[in-house]
Amino acid sequence: MEKQELISLLKTDVAKFNDLRGGKADPMDLSGADLRGANLQKAFLTRVDLSGAQLQNADLREANIGGTNLSGANLAGADLTSANMHRTNFRGASLAGAKIGGFAGEGRICINASHFDGVAWDKEALQEILDILNMNKSWRIKCEFEKKS
Repeated sequence: MEKQELISLLKTDVAKFNDLRGGKADPMDLSGADLRGANLQKAFLTRVDLSGAQLQNADLREANIGGTNLSGANLAGADLTSANMHRTNFRGASLAGAKIGGFAGEGRICINASHFDGVAWDKEALQEILDILNMNKSWRIKCEFEKKS
């Protein structure tokens, strides 16, 4: 299947896209895809190259984006609640206004500095991550958010 056909299938029928992948995490190049506002809930996107993709306001709830390359992607306003983000590369991506959370269930995030270099976070996303870290029983993390100029 050609790249544009795969992008079209992903936009229109996540279940068929997942079936096509057959649960295998073979690399797939969908770089630069325009998936703005797409319903990608529960999409199996493990090891998919989505670098430079337009994912503004996309619904990625419970999606598996583990090992996915999202470098330079625009995820502004996307919903990543309960998504598996283990080893996801967000380098240079925009996550402004993105919803991140739901890690009590199947969702995961891998905090690796090299995967977050140059990411544009908003205060709410940072607060969500801080709230998760504050679930520990030993320490309470307090911090002040100050916008960089």
